[in-house]
Amino acid sequence: AAELFYQAALMLSEQGEASQALDVLGFIDLEAAQDEQLASIQLLKARLLLAGGDPGQSLAQLQNGMFPTQGSLSPSTRVSYYLQRAAAFSAQNNPLSSLLERIQLDRLLPFAEQNNNHDQIWISLKQLPVSRLRTLSASAQNEDIKGWYELSLASRAISTDLDQQSLEVRRWQNNWP
Repeated sequence: AAELFYQAALMLSEQGEASQALDVLGFIDLEAAQDEQLASIQLLKARLLLAGGDPGQSLAQLQNGMFPTQGSLSPSTRVSYYLQRAAAFSAQNNPLSSLLERIQLDRLLPFAEQNNNHDQIWISLKQLPVSRLRTLSASAQNEDIKGWYELSLASRAISTDLDQQSLEVRRWQNNWP
C-alpha cells in the first residue's frame, strides 16, 4: 500500500497539487517502509514543503532519525538528499550550510555534473564575507572544504588584477590538486 500511496502523491505533485500530495503521503506507515522507500517518501515531502515555501520543515524531513542512514541508500538517492538539503539551506539564506552540502554532494556526482555543482558552491562562497572565510579556512578540518575556502580567498584578494589573480589560482591549484 505504501508504494501506491507514494505513486499517487508523486502524480499529485506533478499536477501541482502539493497539499493533496502531502495529505496522501500522511497515510503511509513510515515504520514499515524499507530504507530506500522511506528515503523517497521523505525526499518527496521535503521537496513539496520547500516548493510551498517552508525550507525549515523541508530540512526537518531529512534529519537523522527521520531519514535512513546514507550507507543504506543508492547513490542517486544520496545525490537527491544532498541537493534537497542544499536547496533548503539556500532558501533559508544560509550559504555556508548550502555549500557544505554541495561539497559533500560533489564526490557522488559524475564528472559531467560537477561543473554545475561547482558553480553553485562558488555562488555560495561569494555570499560569505572575507573575514568569515578566513575564520572558516583556519578552522576547517576537511581538506576539500578548506580548499574551497582558500580558492575563494585567493580570488578575492586580488580581484582587480587579472594577472595576479591567475598567478594566485595557479598557486592554489598546486596546493590543492
